[in-house]
Amino acid sequence: MPNSSIEMTAGQISEVSTGKMEAYIRAIVYTIVGVLNIALSYYWIPVYGIIGGVYSTALCMLIGNGFIMNYYYYICMNININIVKFWLEIIKIAIIPCVLLPIMLYIKNYLYTQPSLSVWIVLFFIYVVLLLACYIKFSFNNYEHDLVYKVINKLK
Repeated sequence: MPNSSIEMTAGQISEVSTGKMEAYIRAIVYTIVGVLNIALSYYWIPVYGIIGGVYSTALCMLIGNGFIMNYYYYICMNININIVKFWLEIIKIAIIPCVLLPIMLYIKNYLYTQPSLSVWIVLFFIYVVLLLACYIKFSFNNYEHDLVYKVINKLK
């Protein structure tokens, strides 16, 4: 989830950089990060399996989009981005699924020893409901709260 948030933000800012003819910097950074992703995947997949590839991709996206490009936008292009606030928001968004997913996997592995499609559907539904509730309670700002409450009031 955090990586997609970083990607969406980077994508919006990249339109500014393209307009300023700075796209070559992005091309260089993404090429280097892509090669790093291939190299890490080459070593991590045999050791950790498919999860090694997932970690490699997540780490490379974090490095490329999260750190290098944000630094470039902030320092080199003088785009007024509050990097600290941005990362605090990303962490606030990311921590919820990072806590909920292991809990749900624990429940699945230890309480439901005979996995079936119905178990997965129930666990998925519980996960989505808990995820939305936690986001509304801990992550949404006032504007987002107002939007949710308007929808809830219309449903009543």
